[in-house]
Amino acid sequence: MNKNIGCGAGAPQGGKGLETMKRAVCFSPLVRRLCALLALGGLACLLCACGAGAEDPGAEVALGSTDLLYEDGHVSGELCEGVVVDADIPDLSAVTSYDIVSAHLILPDEDVIQSMRDYVFAGRSEDEIQYEYETAEDGKSKRYQLYYIGEATEETYYDRVLSVHSYPDSKYMSFSNFEAYPYERIGYSNDIPVSEDSLFGPFAEQRDLSFLPREEAVDAVRAQLAEWEIETIGEPLVFCMDGEGMYQLLTELYDEKNRPPVPLDETRKEELEYYYMVFDVGYQNIPYTRFDFQSKSSALPGYGARVYVMYCAQGIVDLEYSWANYAIDGTLEEHDAAITLDQAMSQVRTRYEDLVVTSAVEIENIFFQYVPAPWDETSGSCTFVPAWVFQPKTSMTVDGEVSEFYQKIVVVHAITGEVISL
Repeated sequence: MNKNIGCGAGAPQGGKGLETMKRAVCFSPLVRRLCALLALGGLACLLCACGAGAEDPGAEVALGSTDLLYEDGHVSGELCEGVVVDADIPDLSAVTSYDIVSAHLILPDEDVIQSMRDYVFAGRSEDEIQYEYETAEDGKSKRYQLYYIGEATEETYYDRVLSVHSYPDSKYMSFSNFEAYPYERIGYSNDIPVSEDSLFGPFAEQRDLSFLPREEAVDAVRAQLAEWEIETIGEPLVFCMDGEGMYQLLTELYDEKNRPPVPLDETRKEELEYYYMVFDVGYQNIPYTRFDFQSKSSALPGYGARVYVMYCAQGIVDLEYSWANYAIDGTLEEHDAAITLDQAMSQVRTRYEDLVVTSAVEIENIFFQYVPAPWDETSGSCTFVPAWVFQPKTSMTVDGEVSEFYQKIVVVHAITGEVISL
């Protein structure tokens, strides 16, 4: 079956090629270009953030204030010359403590993988499931596992696929079931935050779809994630992909491609429906940062340890999770308050005032997360500190075309005010 789908865990790459796959929001040239330009982020950091480094951990930090405008959950204004802010403010209403804790990463065990495998390949025989894996250096554990049915080429995707990665700098699991939902679907990128401003915008209105009310769908997904030992926090971001809206979107896309992977039936639009959910994973209602923060690529931003789920009448048909299951070993420091966002912004301003900014910078994303600092790659242990995380964006002219892209994040310790270098 020709699926020709623009994104998904079963991308048309065989074997270990999946480990380098990034999801991109389908149909959006700007977003695709942003993904392509992320690799230039390291260069941009050299141009716009020369000399950046960690503050002296033992030094006292003098916190200031800014002239930014804070209203209705949004902050905007000029931070300093060449740097403007236009971002939503993270909601901390459910956070009651800001403790610094020690923790270690818990990898998915065989029971979890088997449970997920049973879910993905339900109704298919063991003989149909193909398996690839790569053994770790210890000769015992597996750092890469791929289960699949069907074939993946440049034009087709696996019918069903489950991928589990346990590399030192890449720990995640994902699966897709294209048999259960064979239509083109809106995807996402781990490096670009899901927002109402994207193609998801028309589906941001909360409503019940025909196959299951929204609340029941969220409860069903949360319960299934818990069975796989993925404990989420807070309420998920939910996009309700209704049949009529998806039919119009897919018709437009298929007209552009001039060869629909799966014919659309105007009388069966309800088959196109699904809920797209984004869950946070964290501790004390503070999301963990994404594990890939610890990769050596300074260009990659991170939008938290999130679970991305596509849920339709057939159940969960698409999932991706940058693994962030941590066991909390102990509380190192107890804190019932953190520095304010404006105090953190003053630290960001100081950082930029010390740098040579060669192009205009806009801070359009602000997060409050538990950040591992430092991280011990060999043991998977870390100290989690609450932090304000800022995502700057700038532009660059490539082949005569001006394109926007994200720079390296700026992280401010939410207790001490230090700028943390990850």
